[in-house]
Amino acid sequence: MSGPFRDLNGGKKSVALDLKQPKHAAALRVLAQKSDVLVDGNRPGVLARLGLDPADLMAANERLIYCAITGFGLTGPDAQRAGHDIGYLARAGVLGLTGPESTR
Repeated sequence: MSGPFRDLNGGKKSVALDLKQPKHAAALRVLAQKSDVLVDGNRPGVLARLGLDPADLMAANERLIYCAITGFGLTGPDAQRAGHDIGYLARAGVLGLTGPESTR
């Protein structure tokens, strides 16, 4: 374990959940009741479709802060698109700068 990783993540605990599994969804509800922050990296609406609407989770824990990290925002024409590094690089024109010069 590197020093920077240890410094940034010391004292943290991790859990992996498959939220399509009812037992795992129930575990997230329990965790959300005692947590300070829920970070959602799914496309907008995914948690709600899985029966884990952020509004309901926040109603069960008034301290809970919900943070959505999306590729293209919560609204707009691309909101439902999955965001990945390769797509961001392509949109920014960076991919056109790579590869053999003859292909640019």
